[in-house]
Amino acid sequence: DGIKKVREIHGIITDSTSSPLVRAIIDVYSVKGMSKHESGDQYVKDQSPLASYKVDSDGRFCLKGLKDGEYVLRIGTDRFAFMHTYIKVRKTKSGSKRPIEIMLELGT
Repeated sequence: DGIKKVREIHGIITDSTSSPLVRAIIDVYSVKGMSKHESGDQYVKDQSPLASYKVDSDGRFCLKGLKDGEYVLRIGTDRFAFMHTYIKVRKTKSGSKRPIEIMLELGT
């Protein structure tokens, strides 16, 4: 169903050369009321994030304090050169321990 099932929402954000994006920002949205056919960008445009996180100096992130449940993550930077991307995650005790790897591309 396109949802990453994870125990902990953590990982790394890089650019297309695999360099860490140290200025990346992750906005977290609840998926309550989101239809299965709605994309992340369509859904979040009228929503306020539950929380926002910045990556560390190595482009790594660990989103603490979120309860088990489903979320949409909007990943971008404070620089307009990079595109944003959206992923759906389900935080659950039975989810994967593997980190989420996200690559952002330069916009046009």
